[in-house]
Amino acid sequence: MKVCELLKVYDFHDSLMEEIVLNEKRICMRIDFCNWKQDGYREGEETKEILLVFEDVDYTEIPPVESNSDEIIDVKRKGTTGVEFLLFNDVKNITYSVVVFAKSVSIR
Repeated sequence: MKVCELLKVYDFHDSLMEEIVLNEKRICMRIDFCNWKQDGYREGEETKEILLVFEDVDYTEIPPVESNSDEIIDVKRKGTTGVEFLLFNDVKNITYSVVVFAKSVSIR
């Protein structure tokens, strides 16, 4: 899907960023995803692990902070191909952002 469609379909608030891996033109984010925040949620599996994969990445801003169950506070669209994740690391007590501009994104 296009990056600009991601936030129309999914709500990432309160989910946890477990890991971010950058491989040349691809970024993979392992997320403990809050199912209960999604439209159409039915009682049962409240969270599940997903892999958010950005392909043909044009630009990134990823600070040198090791993600470890960092809370996703907010996610904002940046133009038509970008997204910004605002994260809170409770171990270091810091808030930081991760920005990605890419041609497409998928959830696995």
